[in-house]
Amino acid sequence: MRENISGRKLKLIIVLLLMLTIAATVSARELSLDQAFTLAQDHSLALKKEQATRDSYQSRFKAAVAERYPTLDLNAVASYRNVVPQLEIAIPNGPSFTRDFGTHETYQTDVRLTLPIFTGGAIGGNIALARSARDLQDALVNASEEQLLLTVRLSYLSLEQADRMIEAAQSALTRVEITDKDVQSLFQAGMADSVDILQTRRAGNDARLQLRGAEINRRQREIELQTLLGLSLDDFLVLTSRPTEPGSDDLSLTAVSSTKPELVAARASMGMNRSMITMNRSGYMPSLAVFGGWSYGKPNIDPFHNEFNDYFTFGATLKWSFNLGFKTQRSTEGARHLLAASQHEYERVNERLNEDARLAWETVKLNRDQYDIARENKAVADDNYRLAQIQYREGTLSANRLLDIETALTQAETSLAVTRTNYNSAVSRYLFLVGSDKLKEGF
Repeated sequence: MRENISGRKLKLIIVLLLMLTIAATVSARELSLDQAFTLAQDHSLALKKEQATRDSYQSRFKAAVAERYPTLDLNAVASYRNVVPQLEIAIPNGPSFTRDFGTHETYQTDVRLTLPIFTGGAIGGNIALARSARDLQDALVNASEEQLLLTVRLSYLSLEQADRMIEAAQSALTRVEITDKDVQSLFQAGMADSVDILQTRRAGNDARLQLRGAEINRRQREIELQTLLGLSLDDFLVLTSRPTEPGSDDLSLTAVSSTKPELVAARASMGMNRSMITMNRSGYMPSLAVFGGWSYGKPNIDPFHNEFNDYFTFGATLKWSFNLGFKTQRSTEGARHLLAASQHEYERVNERLNEDARLAWETVKLNRDQYDIARENKAVADDNYRLAQIQYREGTLSANRLLDIETALTQAETSLAVTRTNYNSAVSRYLFLVGSDKLKEGF
């Protein structure tokens, strides 16, 4: 028996040396939830793509606004003709005269400034359309960001739960080792038999296996979070943010925020269709613009004098076209139908979000009840195990029964860790569904 004990001590020393070696080669990195949010946003390629697309729509909006400003046209030409028309004048019974009509060399520069005065709403409708398209893309960016924040929170909570599972497994192993020492002492005193020793040895192996499984599970959750944040997989993450205990927050049932990205996107879609009505309806109206120009060249206004001169021009243009097949009317009616469809879509999205939020709130309350029960069970299991230890040392309780009670305590600790994480995960999903700013905050 002493040889077995010495062998276990030797194995324990080897394991400790291996753990120290691993700890020396793996660097620990402290990580808060706020830091995780920042790292995820900096690393997410999908979010960067949405942001780049939003910047593109912002540029398109500015280009649409620029249509209200004057347009400057510049045209400069320099040319040479080898043959030009000639004007020949013959006087009866007298000399004849020949003169070139034009010049071989031509230099001409024309500058024109045009300002739209009235377009029947075409420019304004195009600006409104570009603005709504930009708002729609901005809502998609916010939706992607909220989804990313929710994913980070759930992954962070999953790793935090894995830490608690390791703590529970370590506590279980410690309790089994204490029981094993008690059994060894009682065996030497003749108050325990070989069956008790074998049972505690089996319980120890189960506890070590459970601890190893908890460590593997933690490593899996750690890799998932590291990949999400773009961190090195060689680091050991030490979480510095701890979720609040259920019941310590001021969470209450609230309506879905009007700034929820899904609602903003639906309203932007309505705005786009409303703008299309304005743009199509502008086909009924004429367009009016004023212009001013300056021309300079040789020859310019006078083709008979080969010299540089210039002149100014001012005026207005009026354009009006009407399709005899009622194209404008049909297009306007089509845009009105699309607007009605987008309004119904907004109502549908709003109804679905409120329904999902209410269901999420009920899930929060259910998980809170489950946590309260798990906490009470944990307290009962603690008291039961403490009393069982006393009874075992007094000889009124068998080792097998003590190990069963210890297993029940381990299960209670595990259940408490799981229900705590389930509650905080449910809260995170609820905050996501109602569009709360608390989703962006740490614990």
